[in-house]
Amino acid sequence: AALNKLPNHLQPHVHGLCAFDRILIEMIRNPKPGVTTKDQVNAMLAWQQAFEAGMADELPTNIYLQAAVHSAKVLDLNENLYTNLVASRVKEHTTKKYATFASLSKQIKATTKPISVLLSNLLSLEDAKSQKAIQQLAEAGELIELLHDLPKSLKRGVNYLSVADMK
Repeated sequence: AALNKLPNHLQPHVHGLCAFDRILIEMIRNPKPGVTTKDQVNAMLAWQQAFEAGMADELPTNIYLQAAVHSAKVLDLNENLYTNLVASRVKEHTTKKYATFASLSKQIKATTKPISVLLSNLLSLEDAKSQKAIQQLAEAGELIELLHDLPKSLKRGVNYLSVADMK
């Protein structure tokens, strides 16, 4: 619903960015039975490589990647931000436990930084206050996602929140 408040010409680009990241999240949090962590990491890296190939004018077969590549090209978004996002999602996925909420928070900031920069660029928000607000919203959204997925994560042997901090 919030996307409907954006100008019509920007909505597809925000959808493209969200879809790019959502696919990564689904690879992590909803793996297919029998898929190993290594398989998931390889799939995320293949996703990144397909994006990079699309940026080099090789049309991706996946429609979500097509949308992300189109947005990155049309809006001249920094390709490295997408690469950083994938790298951060891989790190998030291969870390099975965070010792403290502070260490989890550091990872959340690393994951949401490329997202918030991409959104700031996409929305042409250059002032520091707006950029900080987008970063904070992205961090809050990421934490909500992790809390929402906590039961599934625990079943997979992953606990993003330390027991001490949860108490």
